[in-house]
Amino acid sequence: MASPYDQDSDDRIYTPTPTFRFSGLLQKELREILRDRRTVITLILMPLLVYPLLGLMLQKFLLTQVTQISEVEYRIVLPNDSEAQLFRAMFNQGEEILAEKEKSKPSASAGVAAEPEAVKPEETPDPLAVFQQVKPVIKFMIADGSGKNSSITKLVSEGAVDVGVRYYPLETQNRHTQQKQTSGRFEIIYGAQSAHSRRAAEYVEERLQAVRWNYRDQLLTNLGESEFVPFATAVSTVKSEMGNAYSLVTIVPLILILMTMTGAVYPAIDL
Repeated sequence: MASPYDQDSDDRIYTPTPTFRFSGLLQKELREILRDRRTVITLILMPLLVYPLLGLMLQKFLLTQVTQISEVEYRIVLPNDSEAQLFRAMFNQGEEILAEKEKSKPSASAGVAAEPEAVKPEETPDPLAVFQQVKPVIKFMIADGSGKNSSITKLVSEGAVDVGVRYYPLETQNRHTQQKQTSGRFEIIYGAQSAHSRRAAEYVEERLQAVRWNYRDQLLTNLGESEFVPFATAVSTVKSEMGNAYSLVTIVPLILILMTMTGAVYPAIDL
């Protein structure tokens, strides 16, 4: 009887086909997977729980961003009524000054012949530029005289308001007339970790600076050189908690954790 290992009987040696080897490997892996009931439950429940959760998180994040772009609201808090009335008067005056400057720009450039410009290809609008063009809704608030809402710094830090404003009256002496002049300083407080709070502080400071420099221009025109200004502005920051904000900073780690949990299922199959 010829041995199957003889050179003359090579045709009797069985050589498995690639398809058969693949099917055998597939059956082996399926047996290993179905043997552990916990693995089967994990493979079924993980996609059913993880992917809808990711969809809800991304949907909530996108809706929050769209709402912020379509409607911008700046909440400004002041310590008392007297400072609030003074600040609103200065703020509204700054709004009028900036509005007049915007109106005067087209008329000033109307007499200059416009040079032909090359046709530029259409570009997608920048989200930041669109955001900056939206006119914000200003909401003035007054802090409580006592209680947990009495601290402006705490309100800004907790995110209850976007900007806090304080007014400090100052007295200066004129070098020429030796008379005392009443001035003051507005302190603008915003959250250092909040981009929205920083934009609100810049918006407020721009209007106060417009009033300040407009007053200085009038003094220079009427009285000549003068060092007196009606008030000064100062900007300070506080550490904001950002507990209610939704951003990629909070979503990305969650996505990475869920992806790690999903990937951990496959090593568990081989155990």
